[in-house]
This record gives sequence, C-alpha cells and structure tokens, in this order.
Amino acid sequence: MLKAHYKTFGGGGGKLDQNFPLAQSQISVSPLQRLSRKILQESYPSFDTGTAEDMSFHSTCWVHRILQCSILILTACQIMVESSSWTYTGHEGQEHWKEAYPDCGGTAQSPVNIQTANVSYDDSLQPIEPIGYSTPGTGSFTLRNNGHTVVLMLSPSMHLRGLSHNFTAVQLHLHWGSSSHPFGSEHQIDSKAFPAEMHIVHYNSDKYADINEAKNKPDGLAVLGIFMEVMQSGATDNLAYGNIFNYLENVSYADQSVTVPAFNVHNLLPNNLDHYFRYRGSLTTPPCHQSVLWTVFHERVHISRSQLDKLQTVVFSTKVTTPSSPLQNNVRDPQPLNQRIVNSSFLVPPPGSYTTGQILGIFFGTFLALLGTFCIVYFVYKKYSRKNRMEVGGKASNVAHNSPSTTAEHVEVKSFQF
Repeated sequence: MLKAHYKTFGGGGGKLDQNFPLAQSQISVSPLQRLSRKILQESYPSFDTGTAEDMSFHSTCWVHRILQCSILILTACQIMVESSSWTYTGHEGQEHWKEAYPDCGGTAQSPVNIQTANVSYDDSLQPIEPIGYSTPGTGSFTLRNNGHTVVLMLSPSMHLRGLSHNFTAVQLHLHWGSSSHPFGSEHQIDSKAFPAEMHIVHYNSDKYADINEAKNKPDGLAVLGIFMEVMQSGATDNLAYGNIFNYLENVSYADQSVTVPAFNVHNLLPNNLDHYFRYRGSLTTPPCHQSVLWTVFHERVHISRSQLDKLQTVVFSTKVTTPSSPLQNNVRDPQPLNQRIVNSSFLVPPPGSYTTGQILGIFFGTFLALLGTFCIVYFVYKKYSRKNRMEVGGKASNVAHNSPSTTAEHVEVKSFQF
C-alpha cells in the first residue's frame, strides 16, 4: 500500500500503477482515507474531497497525499513500538524501556520502596472485600507462560469492594528472584525485599468495557500486591499456592498454557486484609501505564522452600524450540516516589520498633524465664533446707543418745573414787 501511495504521489498521470490492483482496491475503500478525508474537511472546510473513489485517484491534492503517507508512517511506527520486545537486563532492559515505551519514564511509576517512617495514616481507607474469590465457579482457569512471568487468567465473577468503583479481576501473576538473588519482590518495605510477590490485576468495570480500554486510563486499574516469605525448613507446601505451582512444569516455556481447575483464590490472600499500603502508580512492566491504584498488603503469605525453588528453576523465558534461558529475577527496580504519598490503613510502628506479636513474645518469654529461675531457686532452697533440718535432727539425736552414757560413766568414776 505504501508503494502504491508513493507512485500516486510521484507520478503525473493521476492513476495507480496497474501492477498493484490490490492496493488500488484497498485505497478506494480504506478507513485510513476516510479518516484523512475527515481531517481535511475539518482542517480545510472549503476543500472538496469528493467521493471515496475521487479521493483515491486525485493526484493533484498534495496535502492529501502527504497526510496519508504521514498517517501510514505513524501507524507503522506504532505497530513497531507495540510489538517490540523487552527484557529486565541488557540492551532492552529496564533502563531502556522508556525509549520504546514513554510512560516507563513517567513520574508516577511502580514499584516503590515503602518507607514506613514517611507513610501517612488514612483512617478513611476501608478493608478490602474480595467478592467471588472463594467461589470462582465450576469452570477452570488458564495458566500461561508469556516469557516474562506466569499468568493465571481469572473469572470475571471475581471483583473488589472497598474502592471508589467496582473493579473486576482479570489475572494474577508472579515476580521472583533466583538462588543467587533470592529477593524477588518488586515492592520493598524499608528497603527490605521478599522472596517473591504476587499481583492480582483488576480493571474499573464501572467505567470501562474491558481491561484494554481501562489500562491507560488514570482510574483504570487496581492491583493487589502480596509478599511471599519462605516457611521454616521442613515445613509442608502451601496447599493454596500448590494450585498454581503444581502446574508450572506444564508451562515451562514461553507461550505454553495449561488448564487449571478453578479453586478458592481467596486462600492465596493474607489473613489480614485490613492492614495495607495504598498509593497511585503504574504497571511494573511495559507499557508502564500510570493507571494503577496499588494496594500492598502488610501481612505476608508463606510458601515452602521447595515451592520457591520450583518457581526459580522450572520456568523459562524462551520457547521450547530455542535454547533455554531460565525465567528469573523478573523484578523491576524501585522507582522514585516524586512527591507521591503512600497511605496506610493502619498505624505503622516506627522503624526498628516491635510489633504487637513481638512484644507479646518478649513478655511471655521473659515471664517464663523468670518463672523458671524462681522454680530452680525454690527447689534448691527446699533441698538445702531439708538437708539442714536432717543434719540438725541428726545432731540432736546424737546428743540425746550420748547423754545417759556419759552420766553413768561419771557416776562410776565418782563411785570408784569413794
């Protein structure tokens, strides 16, 4: 089509080269020309563009041709940008994302390092209410490896309450590290990262038809962030997360997918949904649209060491037909807050202070230590007292036993003297 436009623009005959009948047919009915015609009519009301057929073969309108070529070039550039690849490191790594995706260089990017000393308590923040998470239906989910993470597509019956609009669930995905870089969460708390992080993505279904319409709108998306920690050695697997991890081998390579039976997604969430951090940010991957209302839960969920090892080792960023490259460290670096405020739904203890659980642990630990010390001292005292009583009793008995004999001997001596 671009060649046909060029020949029409450069030729003097006013007709398309007959060697491009398909291009000629496409131009005569193309929505692109209808768009350019509309732009011309709005920009130049006195200009007569004629019919679509006249517009296709009108070679004297150089403004029209330049506009058409410009639109074609811009469209081609847009397609190239949307289809360009990206990685976390290297020539297409996160330092270069903004070159292909301008939003990635914005001032409201995610993730962030949540500094609890600077968090602002907001008592108007309501508890998060997941609706339909426990009963996602009798159908199934689809788990897919997209080359950047593993994505679980969710049921549209799942949504959130407690926000300004109704937000419908779309998918969840994971971020993790590697054995050499075990801290795979994207968000951080006081510069502390965690082994992994899960994001559950929702779109504003009150205002937008689907996530594609909502993803670049300022109020388009709401994402839940859940930190994962590893349980103590020897602990059993987290059964809820087993609904995902048990299928990872089926999506080891990029573009592979598997059907997963529907399960209770609510069990993936932490127990305490009242305590969370809230701020406005972006998608953490290209195109990095600044359209996300973030809710990052304070409480962590726990998975086993074997589950984390599986996540770090059995998933690859490459397709099955290409040399394998492990999918690891799919983590974007923390982004500047740039005057943004991070709110909390709870009073955050100052950094370095003890939590309620830690205080109770210290109290009961100290109490038990004192109780143990008291018991030891008491039993030692009792034993010592008993020993003393026995010794005193023995001496008294000896005195009582020896007294008559001494008297008799004394009498005998006295008698002998007479």
